[in-house]
Amino acid sequence: MPASNILNPASMLTVKQMMNKNFHVLYPEDTLRTVMEYYMKYKIYTLPVVDKNQNLIGVFPKNRLFKAFLDGAGLDDPCGPYMVENPIYVSEDMTYNEVSLVVRITQSRVAYVVVVDRSNKVVGMIGTAEYLRESLNVIMASSALLESLFRANYEGIIITDRDGYIMRMNPAAEKMFKLNFTEVKGKHIKDILPEITTTDKRRLGIKAIIRSVPVIMNQVPIVEDEVQIGTSFVFNDRTNIVRIAQELEMVKELQTTLSAVLEASSDGVFVSDNDGIIRYTNEAAAQLLDESPDNIVGKPLSSILPAKDPSNITKTDMVEVNVNNIKGKNCIVSHVPIKKEENGEIIKTGIVSTIYLGNNPLTEEISRQWFTLNQQVQYYRNELEKLDKKTSSFDRIVTRNPEFIKIKKDGQRIARSSSTVLITGESGVGKDMFARAIHEASPRAKYPFVKVNCAAIPESLLESELFGYAPGSFTGASKHGKAGYFERANKGTIFLDEIGDMPLSIKVKILQVIQDKEFVRVGGSNKQEVDVRIIAATNRN
Repeated sequence: MPASNILNPASMLTVKQMMNKNFHVLYPEDTLRTVMEYYMKYKIYTLPVVDKNQNLIGVFPKNRLFKAFLDGAGLDDPCGPYMVENPIYVSEDMTYNEVSLVVRITQSRVAYVVVVDRSNKVVGMIGTAEYLRESLNVIMASSALLESLFRANYEGIIITDRDGYIMRMNPAAEKMFKLNFTEVKGKHIKDILPEITTTDKRRLGIKAIIRSVPVIMNQVPIVEDEVQIGTSFVFNDRTNIVRIAQELEMVKELQTTLSAVLEASSDGVFVSDNDGIIRYTNEAAAQLLDESPDNIVGKPLSSILPAKDPSNITKTDMVEVNVNNIKGKNCIVSHVPIKKEENGEIIKTGIVSTIYLGNNPLTEEISRQWFTLNQQVQYYRNELEKLDKKTSSFDRIVTRNPEFIKIKKDGQRIARSSSTVLITGESGVGKDMFARAIHEASPRAKYPFVKVNCAAIPESLLESELFGYAPGSFTGASKHGKAGYFERANKGTIFLDEIGDMPLSIKVKILQVIQDKEFVRVGGSNKQEVDVRIIAATNRN
């Protein structure tokens, strides 16, 4: 609900909410007897008259019934000749505080005004009774709202009449000056707070000490129709103002220090709230996205780092680490919940997301260790999938869709060849199931099936993971070197999932492997022979 509606209850109230729906429309051919029956049944003495298409053509007020009888009409005569034509009406969407509503009702020649919808069909009647009833409701709602604001105000407030006698005092003023409103109500403010100098003029920002409390006082006349009917005194405790100012200064210093620390980091950093909305980002992250920090703040974190719902991270105490493709680069990203203790309870207030950009040896080593752990998880997952061999992989793909059945048959036919295969489709449609099924139905079934999630490998590690590396190629490299995915898949199948996220330079090397059936490890010089079938998958066209 808009704030303006909350502060003005009248703006929320529409004619549709106020109108009387308990009535019956008349038609010109209805008799005067029918009119009297409707008057008695619905206790409403102005009724709308409509044509056969339900369009409003007039109203029939009680005085027209009297006129008909004075003219000698009988109870069975039609009401049409006596109705008021071209009647005043209002729209059901009109609000209480629209002047036209008041004018139309008060100036109407009949007791009730017709209410129509947007298609000009009659939907209700509104008259003085309904209007006054809802006016009272509006007054009561406004009074309750003002009372709640008065009592909840942090500042002390005292209201006097025009002669200076206390009429109201809020709890903040009672606490500030150690007073009880019931004891001082009706007494002159000078008798209770003699330090106050009363005047009929507006005075703001007056420093004073009242009942030993240092305050800043605002004195504002309450005026109605250019006549002062009272005075409002508002008090701020200067002690609290100084304390708040000191706390704000401390917060500013902490924010400056934190900003300096984050800006000094060579990695990209985002700080977001519990809803995953970015509230801060450092320059390194902004440069990676090629945007200014001001354009990033306020955006959902998920629009920049598409992964799991960031708000779920705040529900656990675990750091989440994954790979995100950002501007064509696969980067390791960690999400850490921000926590604070409040009343002995740990509350999570946001998320710190760090993008490790891989431009220093420590970051690269973290990337390698994290990726090694992911490889182990994938290995055990693949081993579990191999346990169920009672049926072929194609038999485990169940469908009744004719088009999907054709795709299965095409896959079984392709499996018998040694051609490179590209599978396209949206994420989650089962591209990896088809890749494994093609492998298991092929002559290479007894040899390895190696699945590679290209999107999950940091770009700095991609080439060495695919093709392996020679001994001593880089800091931290095994002294024996390491075989890559292509060597491990020799004579079998290598499944390159999400190949669309792979850099063009690596794609060129893969094409060279397909053509020459050989490659060279990173940092090495000896060529390695390899015979693999490549199945690639992507969700891009």
